[in-house]
Amino acid sequence: MEKRQSERVQFFQVPLEKEVVPVWVFRRSHPNALLGLLLNISLAGVQLLTDKAHALDDGSHRLTVYTDDRSQDIFLSAQVRHLWSKTDGEIYSRHGFFFTDEKVLAPAIAKVMAAREIGMQWLRCELARV
Repeated sequence: MEKRQSERVQFFQVPLEKEVVPVWVFRRSHPNALLGLLLNISLAGVQLLTDKAHALDDGSHRLTVYTDDRSQDIFLSAQVRHLWSKTDGEIYSRHGFFFTDEKVLAPAIAKVMAAREIGMQWLRCELARV
């Protein structure tokens, strides 16, 4: 049996109220980047959903949050530090990170939060080890 795996695409099935929403994350810009979905963001940090097959350590990472799934326009690029991980269903992991310098990022974080409030619920992101 042939097992093909795309390194350009990550598929997520995100539970939303009484249904499951399919979300595809495309365009890995760095070969070692981990694709994910932004679940939650505040001035203190972020929560991301990733494939469970990729374990994260407690080191520093570069987080890049894109405006949509079609462009390379960036809402936010910041250094974050991994705090915790937990299994989210059978195939995903949820991760918590804090911003290493949230004061510098406050305008960009506010922009991402505003976008989520107007309906840009599933923002794709990449996480690369620094």
